[in-house]
Amino acid sequence: MDKRNELLVSIVVPVYKIEEKYLRECLDSLKNQTLKDIEIILVDDGSPDNCGQICDEYARLDNRFKVFHKKNQGVSAARNDGIRHARGEWISFVDADDWVEERMCEAAYNKAVTEGVDIVFFGGYHNYSDASVTEIRPLPGDMLFAGKNDIEELKLLLLGRSYKSLVSKEGSFFCNTVCKLIRTCILQDNELFFDEDFNYLEDCYFNIRLTEYCKSFYYLNECLYHYRMRGTSVSHQYRPNAFREVKRFIDAARQLEKGGACSRRYDLALSYRCYDLVLENIYPCYLHPDNKASILQKIRSFQQTMAQATFRQSIKAVRLKDYSGKSRTKALLLKLKVDWLMLMIILFRHRNGKGDWNKMYKEG
Repeated sequence: MDKRNELLVSIVVPVYKIEEKYLRECLDSLKNQTLKDIEIILVDDGSPDNCGQICDEYARLDNRFKVFHKKNQGVSAARNDGIRHARGEWISFVDADDWVEERMCEAAYNKAVTEGVDIVFFGGYHNYSDASVTEIRPLPGDMLFAGKNDIEELKLLLLGRSYKSLVSKEGSFFCNTVCKLIRTCILQDNELFFDEDFNYLEDCYFNIRLTEYCKSFYYLNECLYHYRMRGTSVSHQYRPNAFREVKRFIDAARQLEKGGACSRRYDLALSYRCYDLVLENIYPCYLHPDNKASILQKIRSFQQTMAQATFRQSIKAVRLKDYSGKSRTKALLLKLKVDWLMLMIILFRHRNGKGDWNKMYKEG
């Protein structure tokens, strides 16, 4: 008997520098799953705090927890180790500072078996530090994706587009590694792992590659995952190489389809995604307080970045009519190649006390 079929679901949890109360809340939610025939693979990625000991504690009390300690190599390497060790028929990924509904595994597994699909996606919640909660349901109801056209639509969702739309970002929840149940054999038999050279957008790139190996997908319109929204997330950290990472992702995603069935809608979706990422990464790259460069240096750097073919091609492709307000103005300035003016305005607003970046980004 294939060992990986002795268990129904393997849950992979990379663990690194997580606050103790958050880690315990995550592990408790996994321990209390209503589907009992599971394993929880905890990959301690060389965490320098007490995370490793906490993982060992749970493993001593419940033999479904399996702990693997390793030197720090990043979240992608940790997830890959989890994939290699997984013995369940299905696999799911959970971030160690999040938590899940107790019926997550059962609901997703039952739907996977009933529908006979390769992947089940489901919705979740954004939980904020002020105790507010937002439901994330990327689609209006349960939906089956099967066949070439449906999988193309799914790729747009994985790029952050909402269903049959290139502009709205309502589908961005699909970009995550979490909120999915995947046939383990698809990953293991095809040696489909996370690209460990990616430090950003590795989940979206992985998901796009994953579609090439799957024939059918199902969206379960239930919120089963709790995503903890915190100011310490990667979007708030200083990333001086943010635009280099964005370029690498866009180029790699285009290369996946090059010479194949790359449709105009997929290519356009990549362009719109690139524009989104330009706006999203101005803060972590140029406005973050750890960036000590002068305004002139920042402007010159931004100009050089936007002059690269990857960004120029994407900005040229987006249509002004698809945007309104400040988003349209920024797109126009980028199209006119006056990148310096757009960045100068943003820097000025930020320096003069109007720099609530989350609000600024939402406004456009």
